[in-house]
Amino acid sequence: MRVSILNPVKPIPRYAEKLRRILESVVNGVEISIEFLDEGPENVETLYDEVVVAPSIVKKIEELRSKGFDGVLINCFDDPGFEVAKEIAKVPVMGAGYASLLAAQILGDTFSIITVGGIESLKATKKRVRMYGFSHKLVSIYSIGMRATDVDVAENEALRRVLELGKKALTEDGADVVVLGCTAFAPLYLRIARELGPDRVVDPTIWGVRILKTLIEHRKSLLRTAGRDHA
Repeated sequence: MRVSILNPVKPIPRYAEKLRRILESVVNGVEISIEFLDEGPENVETLYDEVVVAPSIVKKIEELRSKGFDGVLINCFDDPGFEVAKEIAKVPVMGAGYASLLAAQILGDTFSIITVGGIESLKATKKRVRMYGFSHKLVSIYSIGMRATDVDVAENEALRRVLELGKKALTEDGADVVVLGCTAFAPLYLRIARELGPDRVVDPTIWGVRILKTLIEHRKSLLRTAGRDHA
């Protein structure tokens, strides 16, 4: 099974290597290819960023399908281009943000989101949660006050801020689950889960790959069954 992790930003080699290591340690049975946009932005954090990058995402997904990938994960919590990609793609496509919110419903009743960026980033995240129909489960949303690209170069400080806000969400806000609202946090997941609890933290990239893997297996099973029925 070949899966592409499509990051809607320009290439970040160090992040790619760290992302590969974490995924290989927690996801089995998947051949992973980490992709970026050649002309991508540095960050996708606002509604404007989503609109600008969406056409490039859709075009890239078409290219990946032609290369034989079984599925694509749009590796950004804001899921840029997700709805359009589902419409035109010939293979399963999953948005990391949507996957993480589905996982939050499985693991608990209420959730908090910890993300990056400023006020516009928080607005974009709230709108996405509302669009997916989960606003009634969201008890709080916080930003660590850093950009996604800052997380890659200041991991320890990002980790400290995530843990501080995560503990607040779980002990004071009444959240059952903390959703990491940025895929830049993925390399920190194991350390975050160790402190907050593995069943109390949802990482969008990891859950995105797991759900995408299930969709691909389901699709292949149906195709095999259909082939036997027509034999």
